[in-house]
This record gives sequence, structure tokens and C-alpha cells, in this order.
Amino acid sequence: MTSANNPPDVATAFASQAERYVRWPDRVVTNEVPTVNMRDLHELLGLLQVAAARISAGPPGDEPYREMDFKRISTAQLRPKLPIDSYSVVFDPFEYDPLEQDPPKPVMATIADDLADIYTDLMKGLVLHRDGQHQNALWHWHFSYYTHWGRHLSHAQSAIWQYLSDGNWA
Repeated sequence: MTSANNPPDVATAFASQAERYVRWPDRVVTNEVPTVNMRDLHELLGLLQVAAARISAGPPGDEPYREMDFKRISTAQLRPKLPIDSYSVVFDPFEYDPLEQDPPKPVMATIADDLADIYTDLMKGLVLHRDGQHQNALWHWHFSYYTHWGRHLSHAQSAIWQYLSDGNWA
């Protein structure tokens, strides 16, 4: 019987969603996917976000850190396949204090950069998971979700939602 608190079981559950995500850009950059279907991407990111929200915090494992070798996806490989890429976003919506300062200024971001960064962070955890370092994988995915790739995911989701809500269903 599996337990929700058993690191190998939790890691395997999240790894299946991470694998699903990393297969997607792999197919895009190898021209298996001629253009990105934004509705499919929106769903894929939503499922990944649900899976990430289910990972609870825990300490890293005892295994020593080692350099990880894996194929990387670049923004230049993804950008030509996207119907939209650049968007503006407020990086930290909570930095605004109406009594002390002006509202935060939006910054430019790209969906291609978001997708590539998510890929890299997920792959680092997948390398650990495949190596049997389940606790390290969980720790990496959880920590990097709240410090890096989760922000990329939520910002990309928002931009894609806006694109779709403007009637771009294809």
C-alpha cells in the first residue's frame, strides 16, 4: 500500500506530471509539433501546477549534491513555435504599499523563457528521481517551485489565459 507521506510514492506521482511536461517541449523543438496549441499548453501547465501544489515541504535527502547533465531547451528553440511570446507582468504584487511608494512597474517577460526555465527546474528533479534520490527530488521540486519555476508557470498561465480569453481558440 502506498502512502502520501512516503517520499518515493510522492516523488513518483509528481515525476509523472514532470515527465509529461518535459516531453512537450522536447516534441516542440524536434518539429514533431509545428506550432504550439495554446489551449493544450494552458491545460498542461494547469495540471503541472495542481501536481506541484500537492508536494509538501520536507528536508533534502542525505545524498551529496552532484552536477547534473541533461539536455536543455532554449528560448530560441521555443519562440518560433509560439503564436505569442512577450507580455508584461508585475513581478511581485505584494511589494506595493500605497502609503509609502508608487505602484510597482510592470516588467517584460516571455512565455518561451518561462517554459524553458520550468523545463530546466523539472529536469533537475527528474535526474535526482531517476537516480533514486526521491527525497532530494521532492525537496528540489518544492523549493524551486516556490522560489523560481512556480512564478514562471503562473505568469505564463496568466498570459496564455489572456490570449485565449481574447478569442484565440485555435
